[in-house]
Amino acid sequence: MIYFAQASDGMSSLMLVAKGDSIFDGIAALLAALGSILVLISYVIRATTSDLSVNTRGGVPYCRGCGKQVSYRRDNCRACGLSLYVAKQAPARDAAAIAALRDAELLNKEAIRKNAERWRLEQEGRVADRKAARASRLAARDTAYRSRGIEPGPWVWFKALPELAQAILLGVAFALPAGGLAWALFSAR
Repeated sequence: MIYFAQASDGMSSLMLVAKGDSIFDGIAALLAALGSILVLISYVIRATTSDLSVNTRGGVPYCRGCGKQVSYRRDNCRACGLSLYVAKQAPARDAAAIAALRDAELLNKEAIRKNAERWRLEQEGRVADRKAARASRLAARDTAYRSRGIEPGPWVWFKALPELAQAILLGVAFALPAGGLAWALFSAR
């Protein structure tokens, strides 16, 4: 048994198919599927070859002929029968207009290339400036540490601490893991 319903706008359809006992049920189901495909194809063709031509006020469409409110789902105005869809017009271009567009496109590509090159050079300059500023900061820091009698290296932050702070930090660094290990061993019992 097959139920095939098509909406009044001619664009949407619904097909429900139930299992039947005869070969005619299968053929009818195939025809219903074919009809749905044809409706979809006609909708796509209409959507690509025509534009909706209505006046809108506050986001609501109105007929351009009689001014009554219309539905986006309908092809014609219900009040005056005016078609809401108009065929798309391909813009007419002569040889001069095409040549002007081509020249404009070439100029645009050249401008894009020049901007990209300018941006790349600016970026390289910024990278070089950052590297120079970092090298200057590192040299100033190393000079400050050497003036205090500390040789720069990975542990310079530790060597720059006062002796008391170094002793406390080492004591904490060794005591925390040892205390955690002792707690884990003795709390397991």
